[in-house]
Amino acid sequence: GTGEHFAIPDFLGYDDHDMSHHGWNNRFQQIMDKMRHSNPNIQTAGKIKDTIALIGLAQDFLYSARSYGRIIISEVYLPDEEKTVAPINIGGVAGGSKYVVQDILFKF
Repeated sequence: GTGEHFAIPDFLGYDDHDMSHHGWNNRFQQIMDKMRHSNPNIQTAGKIKDTIALIGLAQDFLYSARSYGRIIISEVYLPDEEKTVAPINIGGVAGGSKYVVQDILFKF
């Protein structure tokens, strides 16, 4: 991948920037709801629009996960107070540090 943000073309009617502040699952559920409840006789353009929205969501998630994952890994030896993404205490039995950024849970 190029590491670039996948922008949904404006002519498809999705406001990509408007959706960026919603949680990943919320965005996914909205897209899937549209796909599940679409008319089977809908024109191909409508199906393409929904599919591109789903691809855009996946690309956005991958970009965020890779970007923040690299930061977390590269700063593993820094003291917590110097890390870009500070670890959080959410419990658990398996151990390891946990980080939450952009609504993504990282366990390292």
